[in-house]
Amino acid sequence: MENDGDVIGGGAGYGKSSITLKGSVIIRPLNISVGVTSVDGAFSGQGHIIVNPQAPEVVLYRESPLYGTIYNNALSTTYTLKASEITLHATPYFFSTTIPHQDRGVDYNWGINSEPVLAQNNGKNVITLREPQGITGTSLIDVKTTTPTNILQYTQTNISLNFTSN
Repeated sequence: MENDGDVIGGGAGYGKSSITLKGSVIIRPLNISVGVTSVDGAFSGQGHIIVNPQAPEVVLYRESPLYGTIYNNALSTTYTLKASEITLHATPYFFSTTIPHQDRGVDYNWGINSEPVLAQNNGKNVITLREPQGITGTSLIDVKTTTPTNILQYTQTNISLNFTSN
């Protein structure tokens, strides 16, 4: 197997079917080539692919007490509260973390109307918000995500929450 012309010996061998690669600090496409041969040498094949990197992003989902995180319905830039409170779940995509498929290694900093929220919520990927009593309006909620081990991996997203007095 080759990555941009460099042979990767650790990814080769009988029974190997996958490899994990880490790109360079500068985000650029990876040129991957692979050659395979049967054990007896009678058959061989090769392939080539260019893997384009994706910029990190964070997507907000509503978390339901009954169903958990509603992953099939990402929240858009505006949401009108249908109940007196909402729990937002921030999910990072295209981040390199030390523990794949988990939120460890990613820091979350929440804000409401450009003001940081209390320290108890910082670092967590969920936040519960309640509408103010007797007030109608909109609040801008934002979350900034970073990885302490890779300063180039960061992103931010926000959502406008509309609420009406009941």
